[in-house]
Amino acid sequence: MAFRDITKVLYDGTIKLDYKDKAHRYYVRERIDWDLPEDDAKAWSKIIYPKGTTTLLGDTLEKKGLMTWPLGLAMRELFGFYDFVGDDGTKKIGFSKDVGTLRMLGKLPDDEELIPIVKSAADAYLRRQKQGADIGSVVHDAIEHYVTLNPNVPEQVVEKIAVVDLTDEQKQLFDEKTLQDAEDLKLPVEVPVNNEDGTPKMEIPAIRPPMFDIGEQYMWNIKEAIEDVDSPEYDKAMEAFPGDVEMAKKAFEQFVIWWNDVRPVLYGAEDLLYSMEHNVCGTYDGDLGIPVEAHPMKDLFDGQEIVRVTADWKTSNASKSKDAASPEGVYYSYFIQLAIYELCRREMGFPPADDLLTVSARKDGGFSLVYASELGLTVQECIDWAVAVITCYRLMDKTKKGLLAHAEPKEDS
Repeated sequence: MAFRDITKVLYDGTIKLDYKDKAHRYYVRERIDWDLPEDDAKAWSKIIYPKGTTTLLGDTLEKKGLMTWPLGLAMRELFGFYDFVGDDGTKKIGFSKDVGTLRMLGKLPDDEELIPIVKSAADAYLRRQKQGADIGSVVHDAIEHYVTLNPNVPEQVVEKIAVVDLTDEQKQLFDEKTLQDAEDLKLPVEVPVNNEDGTPKMEIPAIRPPMFDIGEQYMWNIKEAIEDVDSPEYDKAMEAFPGDVEMAKKAFEQFVIWWNDVRPVLYGAEDLLYSMEHNVCGTYDGDLGIPVEAHPMKDLFDGQEIVRVTADWKTSNASKSKDAASPEGVYYSYFIQLAIYELCRREMGFPPADDLLTVSARKDGGFSLVYASELGLTVQECIDWAVAVITCYRLMDKTKKGLLAHAEPKEDS
């Protein structure tokens, strides 16, 4: 998931992929003139509009668990009505005290006054969705900053040795001027440390603390989204600000605990991806190397030290709905999304992933890791699934356009 404008040239310069954050759209251009420089607009074709991963999945997949969510929020706003299954499995149904726009009025107003009340209830899910997305974007930014600050890439160990103590073999590592300057200034030089078998000795760098202010970034997000500081929306956002920031911090802290404990190797983060074959694109969050001993299905990767995974950070709330099947905030569609990323990555020449991983850092402080392999899914099965979804979308889109064209008046032949 990207939260800024990004431009990337792919496939040995044949494709330019742009992501515009404000429009939440991807734009593709093909190279049509190789004699012109890359930054010349005439070197590229007209825009090709690829289908973004999130849009493709949203337009294609069923969402039983989410279909009733907007209605539930509207019913709560209007009447304070609730209807859900509690943690103990018992049915909870009734009206919340002092909640519900219409119940608080005591009687229904006339149509002119009633319309904005009902419209507000109808849009309740959009407000909640946007609020969740804003918090989620801050958590994503915080995680991205942290993993790039701590990529856990092993570094070669070096030690400082006085020039006079260097062996002839070690002296060959430096030019004469460097050695002479070090000797004149009586400064030691750094030389690599090797294991007994002669291989370089490696170690993971020490953890660097977070350099990202969640509260400051979230305040910027609010001010950017709500320009009128005198509006009721701004007042509501300021009222909710402390709680929102606290939730975002909880989610981020749980991620940091896991990252510091497992120390995954970060091969890449926030890369734009595009499949020329399927004309789909997206931005994955992490290309990770998980130490095999930290993988819950390590027996599947016998003989490997590192399990390479394509990963996404998610901040979705957990759902108690059996239809949604997301008790840990991880929806089945996430694995199709990850598979589309992996499909693009392989087409673009990335090393293939051994597994797919959803990292759920929820705003309530909950934290879960769900690997495709834990669900009995192979990466190839997920890719096959993704291709089937892409095919479903194409045929659906083709049929819809055909139906609309079929209804248009026919010209007399």
